[in-house]
Amino acid sequence: MAPLAALVRVLCLGLGLLCSSTGKSTNFLELVNTIIDNDVNPQPIYNRVGGNNVISNQREDAPASSNTTLSFSVSIETNKVMHTVDRRYLSTGFSAKEVAFPPPVAFDPNSVLLQTLMRGLSPAVLRVGGRSGDEVLFMVNGSTNAIPIPSFDVDHFITGEQWKGLNEFTRKCGVDLAFTLNVAVRKGDSWDPTNAKELLDFNANHGYRVIWQLGNEPKRFKKNYLMTIPASQLAKDFITLRGILSEDRYRYSNELVGPDIGHFPIHKCARTDMPDFSSTTATYLQRFLRDAGDAINATTLHFYNLHGASSNSIHNFTDPDQLFRTRCELQIFRKLMNGSRPTGFRVKWLGETSFVADGGLQNVSDRYVAGFPILHNLGLAAEMEISVFIYWNLLVGPYGLIDSHNNTYIPNPLYWAFLLHKRLLGTHVLSVSYALDGHTGEDTEAEKKKSYVHIFAHCTLISPLYPAGAVTMMVLNLHNDSEASLHLTGDLVNKTVYEYLLTPPGGDLTSKNTTLNGHLLKMKNSTHFPDILPRPLPVGSPIVLPPETYGFYVIRDANAPACRHN
Repeated sequence: MAPLAALVRVLCLGLGLLCSSTGKSTNFLELVNTIIDNDVNPQPIYNRVGGNNVISNQREDAPASSNTTLSFSVSIETNKVMHTVDRRYLSTGFSAKEVAFPPPVAFDPNSVLLQTLMRGLSPAVLRVGGRSGDEVLFMVNGSTNAIPIPSFDVDHFITGEQWKGLNEFTRKCGVDLAFTLNVAVRKGDSWDPTNAKELLDFNANHGYRVIWQLGNEPKRFKKNYLMTIPASQLAKDFITLRGILSEDRYRYSNELVGPDIGHFPIHKCARTDMPDFSSTTATYLQRFLRDAGDAINATTLHFYNLHGASSNSIHNFTDPDQLFRTRCELQIFRKLMNGSRPTGFRVKWLGETSFVADGGLQNVSDRYVAGFPILHNLGLAAEMEISVFIYWNLLVGPYGLIDSHNNTYIPNPLYWAFLLHKRLLGTHVLSVSYALDGHTGEDTEAEKKKSYVHIFAHCTLISPLYPAGAVTMMVLNLHNDSEASLHLTGDLVNKTVYEYLLTPPGGDLTSKNTTLNGHLLKMKNSTHFPDILPRPLPVGSPIVLPPETYGFYVIRDANAPACRHN
């Protein structure tokens, strides 16, 4: 291919334009056929022209070959939607103290690079709160307004200018702000809304749209602040806030979600039985839902797979038993919500979630290996009727999506996986079933091998490259010595599949870098992402994931009935 024609073709692909190799406009079918032709006449591996990568059907820097291959038959239900998630499904957030006075450590709302990275995850909810939400008060000018004094020291204050900076940041990034109001400010047994109303008035005067929350993990108040807020009283506090938000001046910013309850302590998590769990959290949530009625728009739960000493091993990140705890937790949540009618029909959010609590595991939670449990939870939660999944944390701690040290804002491996999820997966969730070939019936060994492979599917987000009807799979292979070979069945046999395989350089699971189809992912500059280009697989060939890798696979011509109007 002539250099000029190659450059034109690369630019067309990178920008999503419909061009031929001669630079003339063409229809999409011709473009796809050109790409598919490379399966028959392979081009050099990722030819570099003008700094861009040409799609190829060969891998560069491929992971080492495995000892064995496990073959799976995969069936995707393409005729009906299993669940529809919110368009902001994959979301994130950070602590309220990062915004508050004194000047923030990690959050710079004026950083062009941070704005670009956050915009890459749009549409989303950006939750600003956490525990520090109950340790922050609003001071419009930093000094003069009367502030009710809580029963513990408060050393974080958000000024009017900081509030405007935060909201202008979310506006530029195309995300919706969710903010935690301080429920620890009490007047007797009840919440004192005085300071919150000052913030609500300031916000209304500037026309910002905000999703409100009230308090963070109320059952932990006895441990954190030596106070107790019963479920019935918390419900009254939410009703008070709902009454305020119902006033006409707040009508453009009146969404309220909660109660941001902590996880359900699970005693036993078996694959064949309903989980055995402590009833205290469940009882608290049930009583709150009963008494709060229609005060909230969504019910929020916090969930971490691991806490304390149990979280100290990297091996937990690829342990199917640890991942299975997510299913147990969400089973309990779904059952409780379904039993809390009529409010049980309200949408469910994971209002704060990661794999390891209390900041994550140092030198692990921000590495490639963190993608296994988080992507698993992301896929499973969508199947189990969670509408919004707020990953904690965007900026701070070992589990940060972005390394904010010295405000450099370098994306960690999980960020790139999230970026692909945002670009490829739509809101319609599809049911997936798969089995290890050559095994039938209740084969314990086969089930164990299957537990190391996870497959989820959504209708593909419609784009210039992918039309309505396309299907995207998110696949994880946790096996450390076996590649997973996936064979599509039914109407998906012999379809065109595009691969986005994410791997760690050199196979190092603790790498802070990740490669897409063999090419290192890093920002070109403060405003431009790297080229995100797929690799077309030969028609009819299986999808093969090397050991301990994950990726996304788009079946472009699936023509799935459930996805035609996605």
